[in-house]
Amino acid sequence: MRNIILVVALSAANTCWCTTAGAQGTSPTAAPAPSVFNYVEQMPQPPYDLGKYLSENIQYPENARENNIEGRVIIRFVVNEDGHISDCAIVKSVSGDCDTEALRVIKNMPA
Repeated sequence: MRNIILVVALSAANTCWCTTAGAQGTSPTAAPAPSVFNYVEQMPQPPYDLGKYLSENIQYPENARENNIEGRVIIRFVVNEDGHISDCAIVKSVSGDCDTEALRVIKNMPA
């Protein structure tokens, strides 16, 4: 498994910016359980354009648009061995509506 931090910037123009970052490390356990990597030599690459996926699927919350709320929602999540996303958590919040939308899009990402 790999820890991934995804940064999604929400703006009134409905644009987004994203990046991934991680770190490699293993835990010294005797059990053959899969390791969670914090740093990896090669970041996981989805078989689709991540920026395009985000820009096509993020629906800017109407309440945030009306109140000129903009910013970056930073989400930490794990990419499992099969490529699915799990353990999503907000690292940096913008507003409840923006946070909820960012989580929705990340949780629905294809493997």
